[in-house]
Amino acid sequence: MNLDLNNLEEYLKEKILPDLEKSRGGFDKIHTLEVVVWLKQIIDHNPELKLDETVLIIAAYAHDWGYADIFRDGQVMNFELIENAKKLHMELSAKKKEF
Repeated sequence: MNLDLNNLEEYLKEKILPDLEKSRGGFDKIHTLEVVVWLKQIIDHNPELKLDETVLIIAAYAHDWGYADIFRDGQVMNFELIENAKKLHMELSAKKKEF
């Protein structure tokens, strides 16, 4: 990863991870960091795909950011609650990405 991507990733961590840490008992932060790890492995192992790392890194960090505005820390989760929040979470995530 080049310096610009490293700087972008540090910015995304500072901007997004504090919100995700407060959402769903910290699950969203842990999940997001795992998504980033797996994404980097996909990129590294598939150079022939010529993937746009910048776009993918932003998407990996921000993909569940909207949940931070829906669920409060300690709230009990269930499938129906999360399913019902999906549309709103996508809308909220999109608004946050206008940073």
